[in-house]
Amino acid sequence: MKNITRILALVLALVMVIGTFASVSAAGAKWYDKAIKELKKYGIVDLTRKAESKVTRAEFALWIAKIDSAWVNDEWWEENVLANVVVFKDQADTDKAHRAAICYCYQRNLVTGDGDGNYRPESTITLAEASVIITRLMGYENDVPQNGDQWQYNWMYTANKYCRAFDATFMSKVDTVNPDHELTNGEAAYLVATILNFLRVDGEDLRLTKKNEDLGKNLKPVSTSGDLVRVSEKIGRASCRERV
Repeated sequence: MKNITRILALVLALVMVIGTFASVSAAGAKWYDKAIKELKKYGIVDLTRKAESKVTRAEFALWIAKIDSAWVNDEWWEENVLANVVVFKDQADTDKAHRAAICYCYQRNLVTGDGDGNYRPESTITLAEASVIITRLMGYENDVPQNGDQWQYNWMYTANKYCRAFDATFMSKVDTVNPDHELTNGEAAYLVATILNFLRVDGEDLRLTKKNEDLGKNLKPVSTSGDLVRVSEKIGRASCRERV
């Protein structure tokens, strides 16, 4: 009888220990963890231990450039000739890969800078600014309402209604009524993973571009010279020129 009691006590203690570890694990989990995992899986960005830090405009541009071109190899961006082309006056404030990405996004009409010839690469990207880029990436820029000086809300409205970038989880975790909200890496990763359909649940409609494309389907590791030519053709033959 004593042995049975001891065994039961050990089992109970083991259950309590396992339960404690499970609780700690659950407490440490973040709502954007799956998004971060998916972006790393597809080579867009590795945000290990960086999720809670702010994401810069240059960093976000590199994510978007990789998605639009489907070229996720960091070495390609670091060695790209676009890194040596001046687009914005403050472009030199960041490294080669990010300079190339900024130029690529500019050539693809995904970014335009601040209107004074600067891009502010090291500034934290805001929700409104990310909404502009996402809307352009998905081709819904012509659906943006023209409501006077409320440009931030107009782009956020379009990113939400047409791109469906703000799902219920994102809206419950982020101040989506504040256009100046500075995004963390985790929050930005969730936005991007959402429009790529990486977080799609069974029965949910795909998030498609204006041309009915699933951006996530285009992403896979790229390593052939043929792919390199395809990406080069996508940005066109015209070189990036400095904005004045």
